[in-house]
Amino acid sequence: MKMIVLANSRKLGNRCLAGINPETGEWIRPVHTMRKLKLYGSGDLWAYVEPKEDGGVDERLMRKKLGKLPKLLDIIDIPLEETGPDFGVQPENREIEEGEWSLIGRSEIGDLDEYVEKSEFILHNNERALSPNKAREKLPTLQLIKTEGFKIYQDEEKKRFRLRGIIQPQGLDLPITDIEYEERIRHKGEYQEHCFLTVSLGELFEERQLHYKLIAGVIEIEGEDSNG
Repeated sequence: MKMIVLANSRKLGNRCLAGINPETGEWIRPVHTMRKLKLYGSGDLWAYVEPKEDGGVDERLMRKKLGKLPKLLDIIDIPLEETGPDFGVQPENREIEEGEWSLIGRSEIGDLDEYVEKSEFILHNNERALSPNKAREKLPTLQLIKTEGFKIYQDEEKKRFRLRGIIQPQGLDLPITDIEYEERIRHKGEYQEHCFLTVSLGELFEERQLHYKLIAGVIEIEGEDSNG
């Protein structure tokens, strides 16, 4: 199944891989949970990727299958089932099957406009999270938006380097889990820019009984006024 990669972000020590099928316009989140997948080896000597109860994709699997970690805007073709475990809240999930993966090209930034969802809310309300009852309605948990402005800052409460972003005009303040973007701006400090953002709904945060929204992919739009 073809997919424009729009998220390859941090997820509990693994990666959340997600994107849009360019042939249908539908969101896809590949997961491997039902069985072990062969990773490398020959004959009777094999290593396996363990199943992930949270749906995260092992980095080793992606590197083995593609020769590298996929980047945002890569178009990849991977074997997926028509359904997958949704963990009660993620209707986009598709189980990864055995088979070859291929990198078949790159999407242009301008092509993303047709996939932008223009709605009143980002993932169903104007808050940073959804309640478990709302999430269990199996609403979409991935959304591509195009910002009018995006202010990035470091979360000073965390000991490790962590970024948050304020999405304009909504003023929604969310954590950024896009690892490559984090590395690119680690030393730049606060600033504003225009971008496409992939917003994803996270698993249940048990302590507060909420599903928090995350910025899982950041694609900068070059050539536009970065001061908003």
